[in-house]
Amino acid sequence: MASALALGCGDDGNPMSDGDGSGDSTGAGTTGTGTTGAGPTGTGGETGGSEDETGEAGTTGPGTTGADGSTGSGPACGDGIAEGDEACDGAALGGADCTTEGFDAGTLACADDCTLDTSGCMSFACGNGLAEGPEACDGMDLAGVTCQDEGFDSGTLSCSLDCTSLVTTGCGTCGNVIIDGDEACDDLALLGQTCVTQGFGNGQLACQSDCTGFDTTPCGTCGNDLTDGDEVCDGADLLGETCVSMGYAAGELACQPDCYAYQLDGCTSCGNGVADGTDACDGMDLAGNSCMSLGLGAGALGCLPSCLYDFSDCDIPGGSEVHDFPVAADPNFTLSGGLYWNAGDWVEGARATMLPQIGSIDIHLEIITNGLSACGFQEAEVRVNGVALGTFVVTMGDTVIDQSFPIVPSIVGPNFTVRYETIATVAGGCGAAGYSTTGSTVTFNVG
Repeated sequence: MASALALGCGDDGNPMSDGDGSGDSTGAGTTGTGTTGAGPTGTGGETGGSEDETGEAGTTGPGTTGADGSTGSGPACGDGIAEGDEACDGAALGGADCTTEGFDAGTLACADDCTLDTSGCMSFACGNGLAEGPEACDGMDLAGVTCQDEGFDSGTLSCSLDCTSLVTTGCGTCGNVIIDGDEACDDLALLGQTCVTQGFGNGQLACQSDCTGFDTTPCGTCGNDLTDGDEVCDGADLLGETCVSMGYAAGELACQPDCYAYQLDGCTSCGNGVADGTDACDGMDLAGNSCMSLGLGAGALGCLPSCLYDFSDCDIPGGSEVHDFPVAADPNFTLSGGLYWNAGDWVEGARATMLPQIGSIDIHLEIITNGLSACGFQEAEVRVNGVALGTFVVTMGDTVIDQSFPIVPSIVGPNFTVRYETIATVAGGCGAAGYSTTGSTVTFNVG
């Protein structure tokens, strides 16, 4: 009995002294996470068990219990070893990366609690305006590539809707005669544009060498007294040319109404002794004619300083009649205003006579409203019954025109229609003149 009491006191003093300790009556391991030990119960366990029944069932320790019933240590987050239920630990990611976690790229990391940190991962999304990953482009982000990089001259690249390729339909190649990209034109391809549609009056529109716009340097505006575009001249602007520089002896050079040629009707070689150009005669050169050959009878044909025939010494047979022309009742046409300064302006009148035929006429024309300046003259053609006899010229300061016109062969009468028609438009800004309908006459001569 004494021996049994001693063992009971020893148990209170040292709970681990009873052999292998598996029958600890205190049950101190109830809060641990380990498994229950399976070792044999010591001899003192029975007494201890009688005081504390829970100690006999075993306790839960902080680690796994060995085969002999002792407790070991568990996984530790932060030791750099991914173990137990840890997803990772430090640099140990267990073979995981951003792609295994469903992302496209980036850097996977481990959080302090040994879970995976995907904040450094990214997903490539076409349409977010950023060219990333395998994308060739995305929206306006073309990765710095231009039409020139793709082998074109100009234009603007774009991106395909799926971000897989660059779209070059907005790029162009200047010089292929095809308007592509952002070209305004290409060589002869002008999209139907002309100098006129560009605000000019004439000329041949061209395309700039880089195809970005139209070349209007060949375009001009005829009538502005400025030789521009491909014009030869314009109104009073003759680019320094004169009748003399054009090979004539004298006269007044003008510009054709379309600005593409010079008007030479006012030029003459009169005075060089040779009946050439518009000369009827020149000095002693009567162009082979005589009073007789012109149907004016005997006498001596002469030449006026103006290189027109002088019939004063011809014995013109028969009679003559003087008629007023033009008069207010005569039909007339003026393109602009009441003066005869445009090509095509005319006045015409029919006159009944007692003459069987006429071999010449003399005109006396009173000039009114003469506003012609030194830069222009007014030239009209004289016709009788549709036959052109010659021209007269009105210049600055003229008040009267007196001129004779032979008719070879004679025109049969007795009725004659006379017409004065302007054959060249006076240069812009150079004035105009009119004909008086009182005092002007035409004389019909038989011879």
